[in-house]
Amino acid sequence: MRKLNPNKQSDWAKAMKIDEKFKLRKKTETEKYNAEVEKIKPTLIGKSIPVEVENGLGFEITSSKIINAESHGIQIELELKITDVKAANIMRYAKQIYLTAQNIDKDGNQIGSNGGYYVEISDRANGATGIIKYYLGIYARDAERFSNFAKIKFVKSK
Repeated sequence: MRKLNPNKQSDWAKAMKIDEKFKLRKKTETEKYNAEVEKIKPTLIGKSIPVEVENGLGFEITSSKIINAESHGIQIELELKITDVKAANIMRYAKQIYLTAQNIDKDGNQIGSNGGYYVEISDRANGATGIIKYYLGIYARDAERFSNFAKIKFVKSK
């Protein structure tokens, strides 16, 4: 097979045709994928997601539920409750807590990198609550790895 020469008019036309076919195929596949997501979306909304909190973080997750599903990810709402105000990573001059989260697969391996979140809390005391809007971004390059997704794990910040 010979290489295309971008300086040759006929080769340029061939390259443009190949590009148009690729774009059309990608658009068709994307539309099909989006339709599949829309089809299963009603079965996902309201479902809970497994969550683990590493010992010593000073908070617990009292509930988790999927609130939206899109073609490139799932939005999850998590309710947080402070159990140990001294251990919690509460910001010094605000009613916020900083959290570090990981996506974990069924084998206990981390999927992707750590995510950091600042979350408003109702007070700087035990029993204070907050809502985490967690976005589980699942892009085409990670889709296979996320097929093994098991839980969200909150870990100590490093």
